[in-house]
Amino acid sequence: MDLQAFKQQLSLNREYEDPNQLAKKYIEEHQIFLLFQHLIAKVVHERPEEPLAFMQQEIRQLRENRSKLENGTEVPYRNEFEQQHSSPRPTSTEMRSALQYAS
Repeated sequence: MDLQAFKQQLSLNREYEDPNQLAKKYIEEHQIFLLFQHLIAKVVHERPEEPLAFMQQEIRQLRENRSKLENGTEVPYRNEFEQQHSSPRPTSTEMRSALQYAS
């Protein structure tokens, strides 16, 4: 069996999974987007002299909070990021009003 035939046989034995869908699923399952959104918001708000060290400390704090939740020493929340960003999103009408006011 030559190399091309071997590769074809391998591909027939595996079900194709779209790499983009796999990446999206991973990001959602592990809340990667929310983590970076949270870190960026904190860095922009706090404006630390050492952003990398600040983000490392923030991640440590999030891990500690998660440990406390898992051990039952804190009241559970839907997720750690929602706890800190629990303000409701503006409605589309409020957004249009804000955009009209800004222009």
